[in-house]
Amino acid sequence: YSSSPSPSMDSSVCLICAVPINSLHLGIEACRACACFYTRTVKAGRKFACRQGDRKCVIRKHQNYMCRRYRYDKCVEFGMIYEPRAKRRPKNKEKAILELLQSLPLVERNEEASLIDRMEAEYRSMYARRLVQEKEYVTQRKLTRYNHPTQELYLSDFPAFYELFRIAIKESNAILQNVFEEFTNFPIEHRVTLFKNFLAKFNMMEGIYLSTKYFKNSTMVMASLITCGDMSDQEEWMKKRNKNR
Repeated sequence: YSSSPSPSMDSSVCLICAVPINSLHLGIEACRACACFYTRTVKAGRKFACRQGDRKCVIRKHQNYMCRRYRYDKCVEFGMIYEPRAKRRPKNKEKAILELLQSLPLVERNEEASLIDRMEAEYRSMYARRLVQEKEYVTQRKLTRYNHPTQELYLSDFPAFYELFRIAIKESNAILQNVFEEFTNFPIEHRVTLFKNFLAKFNMMEGIYLSTKYFKNSTMVMASLITCGDMSDQEEWMKKRNKNR
């Protein structure tokens, strides 16, 4: 790789990508993004190829697509240390998530995978996490079971829709961070724009798909993964919202 001036240890910049920092990560002066990148790489046992193929890549401060091979090599060169936490017995919620993830046919993640393949793999993981959280919420709120011939669905109201949508927002943000490794380094206005456009369209498509799948030729629509509502009775929906304020 081509050499570039290395920032000094007291320069308050990341030794890997030179962004300003104010704390240590994984034992060296590195930004959180580079530390997370190194941790993910070690945990997954990934092997990267040089982006240009000539081993002359240079990491620049505002470069959106860094060479992963060079970035990883710099982490090793400067002594970044990842120490896995001791394994502990998973809680019931974590255990349920693990069981769901294991039951789904995941797409193998590799450097040659297309963007669509990576999105599919992350969506499957997100779906499992959301499903566990939604079931917990339904149990706590004691929502009424909807009489569906094949699916375990529950009748939603506005408060339920609002709370479950917050879960969807959180998990959708996780998709962007996992698929686009440089997402946290994007300027805030770019992240907001990408997230807003992604979330609105994504949830609309998901809602339409699930509604069509579970309710053919019906006024019932899916409000989340396991909750639904009758769009021919919107006044009742609003009454429930006011009642639960």
